[in-house]
Amino acid sequence: PSEGAAFFLVSALFVDTEPTKIVNASNVLNTNILLPTIAIAYRDQYNCKINGTTMTPKTRKLAVDLANAYRTLATTGVFGYPPSQNMYQLEYSCFAEESAIKICSQQSPLNPMRNLSSIPIAAAFELWWGNHDFGAFINSTAVYDPTFDYTLFSQMVAGYAVGIGCTDTCYGKKSVFCSFLQCTAMSNFGMIYEVGSGPCMFDDDCSTFPGSTCNQNNGLCVKNPNTSLCPPGVYPNV
Repeated sequence: PSEGAAFFLVSALFVDTEPTKIVNASNVLNTNILLPTIAIAYRDQYNCKINGTTMTPKTRKLAVDLANAYRTLATTGVFGYPPSQNMYQLEYSCFAEESAIKICSQQSPLNPMRNLSSIPIAAAFELWWGNHDFGAFINSTAVYDPTFDYTLFSQMVAGYAVGIGCTDTCYGKKSVFCSFLQCTAMSNFGMIYEVGSGPCMFDDDCSTFPGSTCNQNNGLCVKNPNTSLCPPGVYPNV
């Protein structure tokens, strides 16, 4: 990972395994927004070599698909928040997964949550997405968290985040923690995302990182993997 990375712990969730409704990446949005089928070599991002993890390539892909589906929703403007620009697509990060596992082991267990999906990863995102009322400050250029206390929802829609890693087991139970990968210096002023016209349509709509492209299938910008996590002129606090 690039220097200056920040791992934002999202939350922990212990999901009761009693079957309720099922949520998956394909019905978060009733549009064709999921990542396209990927080549065998590219699937390496889902084959993390981490001792003790219970995540599988399937659950890792589910996590990143869900995260990007919700981010596509966010870029259109939801819950009274304005549409965005420069909302970046997340890639799965094994390094972020290791961070999530480490932080998870340092937390106290939460009480079971009911009435959510019986799939732990899906239930976690469903819960976090519902936590959208955090007193955001909004002006013509950006949405901010004035308390600098990033909430579950605000971390899900942090526009400059480019990676995610999760664990679905904490304390020996089915609990979900995720970490988001973002340049530290870009998160120090409470900004969550830039206000704009909504999902990207052209590569020129994506200006945060040099060489970015637009994924027209989901309206999210895609960072070139060879580009630094901190854009030119942005210096990490290390």
